[in-house]
Amino acid sequence: YSAGHGVGIYVDEGATGVSIFSNTVVDADYGIQLHNSNSSVVDKNTLFSNRKSQLWLLEQLTARSGAVDTRVYGNVVTGNRFFPTEGGASVLIESLVGSTAGFASFQGNVYSTLLSPTIVAEVSPT
Repeated sequence: YSAGHGVGIYVDEGATGVSIFSNTVVDADYGIQLHNSNSSVVDKNTLFSNRKSQLWLLEQLTARSGAVDTRVYGNVVTGNRFFPTEGGASVLIESLVGSTAGFASFQGNVYSTLLSPTIVAEVSPT
């Protein structure tokens, strides 16, 4: 943990096919972070009052790190409930190396806009 980077559930560096199912994450800096990982399922989670974002998909490496595929793609985000309370976006999709197209599909999620009107924020160099 570093100041400002506490994560409730963290999937890292080439992890693939991870299922994050039916969790509740409250009061972290980031609720769930998928970092340089792909083909995971984020399903039926409740993310409430996480300070910076409820879900963060981050790609920092170009394609492969050794034999591990570190691209972010093919993730499925479905049936989750997002409740930001500090004004930030519910979902942050970020790439430091390219496009965020194909990072994830989203369906059947519920997004509260009571305290934050921004549902998704995207950051990329393209």
